[in-house]
Amino acid sequence: MKPTDEQLKPLELTQQLQSLKILAYAGTGKTTTLKMISDNLHAKGKRGLYCAFNKSIADEAKSKLPSSVQCRTFHSLAYSNVPRRLSSKCKNPRNFPKELAPKYGLSDMRVPYSKSHLLTLKSRSEKKHEEVMRMGATRYCSAALQMQMINDAVSNFCKSDSKKIGVEHFKKMDWINVNDQLDMAKKLLPIAEKRWEDLIGDNEYNISHDVYVKVWALTEPQIKGFDYIMM
Repeated sequence: MKPTDEQLKPLELTQQLQSLKILAYAGTGKTTTLKMISDNLHAKGKRGLYCAFNKSIADEAKSKLPSSVQCRTFHSLAYSNVPRRLSSKCKNPRNFPKELAPKYGLSDMRVPYSKSHLLTLKSRSEKKHEEVMRMGATRYCSAALQMQMINDAVSNFCKSDSKKIGVEHFKKMDWINVNDQLDMAKKLLPIAEKRWEDLIGDNEYNISHDVYVKVWALTEPQIKGFDYIMM
């Protein structure tokens, strides 16, 4: 298959094993370009690693790319490079916010609505606005909801490049003013830190696959044994 003009440039750069990023729309030939690259480097005796975001893509790539290219998911790389006692926690029974909240000492609370949210609510429904005002213009925030906020913050941390979990990982809510939200995040942050330590600790808690990927990423790993990596 003859490469297009757009494909020639990455083919030239990869012949010299230079790093590059290809930007293209879906269906325009990115995978075909990767095959051309790997075929050329296979002919030169180079070994490659193709990293995909899910197993079906990795399996499809394996059927198309030369034998000198190992096709894996990012999760499988992490899975094989973290302690088994950690990765095996994915198989533990799930822990739901309602049952976790008491373990972390969380209790129900009421949180003030922002003025802007109250004005929006009033414009939509006078009746609902009156009900909210009778409740002190506050919103019921259960212990389970707070636990879910903590779990979401940990999840956001796992998907970030941060070294430690912080208030910036808590999801922003449109019904609370900025200062109150920051205060709430600061209050929940120590529990989120404890939650993270528990997730990576030696116990029976269930973890998502993102947790062991994050643990692996925090070790700043170097992938060795290949001449080039494709993603």
